[in-house]
Amino acid sequence: MKINFTKKEYGLLLEMLAIADWVMNAHSTIDRPETKKYSDLEQKLFSFADEMRCDELILFDKEAGKYFPTKEHDEIGEHRKFIEEFEEESFWSELVSKLATRDFLNQVTKQELETMPYKERMSKLLELEEWYEGEIYENGLDNFKLDKTVKNKMH
Repeated sequence: MKINFTKKEYGLLLEMLAIADWVMNAHSTIDRPETKKYSDLEQKLFSFADEMRCDELILFDKEAGKYFPTKEHDEIGEHRKFIEEFEEESFWSELVSKLATRDFLNQVTKQELETMPYKERMSKLLELEEWYEGEIYENGLDNFKLDKTVKNKMH
């Protein structure tokens, strides 16, 4: 099979790859075996950058023997706004979900939880999530405090 891309389409494909790579690898400091098949495909697609006249987006590092996005593509590309939006929304959504779940589990006993109808559990959890969403909307993190004192770790 042969797939034809315009230069613009190839550039969009590279941006989509950057988003996918961010989701898979942003929190990893090592190459993970389970992502190798994706990295291999990414390298294959990167290898067409010269042919597609997109060498301003992808460079080959002879020492590493691999292709890498240029700084301009990686840090300034339009795809960055989608990554930043995703991270921002994920942070707040996860924070609300985890705090509401924590508080809900602190309000009920194990037996109450086991016998509580599903709809009631979800309703109570949703009520807590809505409360946290409102609090965060109004005040951001200003009213969030840890019960534990954090000691100054700076040297």
